[in-house]
Amino acid sequence: MKSLQKKAFVKRLLQSSVVGDVPSWPPYFLSSILPLLPYLPVSHFQQLTSQQLTPLVELLGNGSLDGVRGRHVLRTLYSRKQNLTRDNILRLGVLACYLDPVELGSFLRDSAVSSALWQQLAQCMSKGLISTSGRLSSWLIPAVENLNVSSMTPHELSTLSGLFPQLGASFLLSLPSQLLIQILSQSASQRYPPAQAFQMLSKISKDTSLTVETLCRLKSLLSGLSSAVLKDLRWSEISGAEHCLCWKMLLTELQPGHRAMMYNAMQETLHIYLQNITQRAHCLLPFIPLRKLTEILDGKTILRNVSLYRGIRWSAQQAQVLFKKIHQLKNITSKMASDLGHISSGMSCDFLRLFSNNTDFVELLRFVSEQPGGTRPALRKCIIEELRQQPAMNLSALSPGFAATLPVTMIEELSNASFRAILDHIQTHFADFLRMPHYKQTNLAEKAVTELGH
Repeated sequence: MKSLQKKAFVKRLLQSSVVGDVPSWPPYFLSSILPLLPYLPVSHFQQLTSQQLTPLVELLGNGSLDGVRGRHVLRTLYSRKQNLTRDNILRLGVLACYLDPVELGSFLRDSAVSSALWQQLAQCMSKGLISTSGRLSSWLIPAVENLNVSSMTPHELSTLSGLFPQLGASFLLSLPSQLLIQILSQSASQRYPPAQAFQMLSKISKDTSLTVETLCRLKSLLSGLSSAVLKDLRWSEISGAEHCLCWKMLLTELQPGHRAMMYNAMQETLHIYLQNITQRAHCLLPFIPLRKLTEILDGKTILRNVSLYRGIRWSAQQAQVLFKKIHQLKNITSKMASDLGHISSGMSCDFLRLFSNNTDFVELLRFVSEQPGGTRPALRKCIIEELRQQPAMNLSALSPGFAATLPVTMIEELSNASFRAILDHIQTHFADFLRMPHYKQTNLAEKAVTELGH
């Protein structure tokens, strides 16, 4: 079951009179619902007794209890008067991560348990169960720094991935580059300071024949990209979806400066493999210079591959060029415009006005206003002009994101439901709100207070 399903199941379970109160649940019943215990509300979880929890310690230690629930288990089973033993520590599993750092300090110095313990604590940090900058890390990092990293297995190293940024590049630079690639590829979610990333990426580039595919696996080091690394980078033939997704990831996730460096470095390769790109690696088309794109794509090619091209996030200029090429070849209906997907964001104002008196004009506006990336300014201005000329038109057809950018006088005419949709949009896209003019922010805020006050 997914998380939401588990939460819903627990809610239904607690509403049932058959299972009784939490303290009455027998151990066998708790064992049967073990995967659901992390979703038991805290107020109910804290009703579990030591008699109920004792048989479940090792099972819970292999689970994913959060800090609040994990600490309840520890308080219930190991009071201050009862000191933890080596055996207890080794049985706790993930629960050990919620012990007081002072208590853990003595065990980290105990050679009999320190190895298993630091691996468990490091895993908790890698999984985000505990902070990598809290008190526990101040105890753990010195203990790990004293380890002989060159004698550790790949599995042992991977358990430390959550600590790598705190340990510094020097901790990993003693590893062979191939092992370093393996370890860092498994911890792609980690992010390293640019200086650390630069050191590690430079070492890998110097010691190995770094390919684009390997660089894609090293997402955590992209902040350390340099012109020297790009100069030595091996560009493989663009032959299919795998390469397509890899290159697309690089060009979308890099910071602007690094993206420009990568873009310039890959132009020669893009030019060499243009034929493969148009046939098998369509997602790279938006990264081809506009002039070259105009040369290799004509109206017939676009229409023939529209099922592939319609889902590509084209720039405003590219969408305009592609839409114009299709329109020159074939009359585009409002229905066909919808079938063109993202390409339709390049329609001209004159084209839009052709359908202003049609019954499906509202649906066309809805489609255009819902395009990802927003509506380009000229087309947005055109839509607003058409709406002003047709005051009877239902503005609720517009997407909430577009409606939020309407002039203040038009926002005042929106229904309560449409305005609430705008508020929902702002909650999930707050950066859009911050980019609005101050007067519009003020108007929306005042209207929100009035609306929510009712």
